[in-house]
Amino acid sequence: MVINTNLSAMMANTQALRIRGEVGRHLERLSTGLKINRGGDDPSGLGIARNTQAQVRGTNTAIHNVEEGIHVYNMRDALLAEDQEMALRIRDLAVRSANEATLTTRDRQAMQQEVAILMEQINQAAYASPKVGGTARLLYAPSKLDVIWVLDATASMIPAATALRDASAQMFNEFQANGLDVRMNVTPFSFNIFQTWGANSVSWNFQQDAVSFQNDVDEIVGMINAGTGGFENGLLAINNTIDNGQLGGAFRTGSDVTRAIILITDEDSDDFGFTGPFGLPIDPNANAAPAAVAARAALTAKLQANNIILHAVGMERYFAAPAQWPAPDEDYAEVARNTGGSVITLEDAGTSWTTQITSALKASYADWDAEFQVGPDSGMNQSGHSMTFTFSSVTTDSMGLASANVATTAGAQATIDIANNALEWLSNERAETGWAVERLKHIANDLAAMSIGNSAFKSGLEDALMDQEIVDMTIQNMLSNTVAAAQAQANATVESASRFISVVSNSENLDQFSGIFTVQQTL
Repeated sequence: MVINTNLSAMMANTQALRIRGEVGRHLERLSTGLKINRGGDDPSGLGIARNTQAQVRGTNTAIHNVEEGIHVYNMRDALLAEDQEMALRIRDLAVRSANEATLTTRDRQAMQQEVAILMEQINQAAYASPKVGGTARLLYAPSKLDVIWVLDATASMIPAATALRDASAQMFNEFQANGLDVRMNVTPFSFNIFQTWGANSVSWNFQQDAVSFQNDVDEIVGMINAGTGGFENGLLAINNTIDNGQLGGAFRTGSDVTRAIILITDEDSDDFGFTGPFGLPIDPNANAAPAAVAARAALTAKLQANNIILHAVGMERYFAAPAQWPAPDEDYAEVARNTGGSVITLEDAGTSWTTQITSALKASYADWDAEFQVGPDSGMNQSGHSMTFTFSSVTTDSMGLASANVATTAGAQATIDIANNALEWLSNERAETGWAVERLKHIANDLAAMSIGNSAFKSGLEDALMDQEIVDMTIQNMLSNTVAAAQAQANATVESASRFISVVSNSENLDQFSGIFTVQQTL
């Protein structure tokens, strides 16, 4: 027997501590439902479980993103369906108006008013559709807008230059209010300026505010006042400035940029048919000459290749033969029509010509890409985790309905075909919308399966098996009772030693003990 070290008690205490720890761990697992509650429980398992949890939560968030995408496309489809109804009504009116035998001019005018209202509503529905990202809306995305005003820099054009200057502030305001990222540039051309500057045109920088643009117009007016005028060639001016990179090179690139040139001239600006400055046309049919036809075709092709729209604005002033000297010149007007631009005569438009141009440019639109995050990881590094859908702007221009007019029989007949094309375009948009919805639904199903699989894997790593924990804790409780008995026994041994020492340390008891011991020896 030893008394300095109670090994039995120490072993029992150690076992008791271990059992208490196990019982505490089982209680913690039973209370949390997790078998990994801290890093020390399973360091490597904890890291794997947390990474899996990130995948599960990311997948569930991606499912939410996909559901939002489905909602967006369903809303777009509903709006497109309403546009289809309006296009169908326009077609009905066109068919009705084409019935020349029973309708008066006033009847057709009333029908045209309804057509105009319907087209305005189609555009308004696009401009007011819900925002879905940045400046884009569900049915309309404003484009970047680059506008170059090519100004016939002769004395007769000062009123037009002044009107442009005065209207520019309102233009910038309206463009920007419509969400357009607008830049405007003004550049002059004339025979005199060509000679003075030694070039085919003079180009100013693009401006993004009205004040800077107005300063450029003022500088051109100063050049006009200092010059003597001259013979102007508008087609040549546009051709050369594009070739020299002063106009074409200055435009922003990209499919979301609307590029427009507005050519402003008076009636003596013409590339064909004149003998010289202020001369009379030597051939009233000069515009039909092969050289004129080729020049128009070449410029049209060049503008179309650069995605540039030409608007032709002309002013008739004091010549005696307006039939032979139309403003804008027929060369310019044809190119404008072939590039989708407008043709405006200042006398007919009065001071509203800038408003007409502004209205035409305000309708500038672009297709835009919407990126959906449809997976738990970065789309830039993991293919399939992000997806891009392209939205088309839905306006009368984009669907080809802007030229619908039922005021005449011929116009009504043409509008039937125009409406048919618009309806086909809308049907294609709705079909693409439906395909997108179906694809997103399949993605949502795949994500749900991924979430279930990852959740099961994560559960196997960190979820506690409750029945097993109860069994294990019961075993530990039984061991705890056994250890308590062992501790009692170990302590009993020490108590026996204590009683023995107590006897030895008492002399009377010691003598008694010695006598007993001696008797035992004798026996």
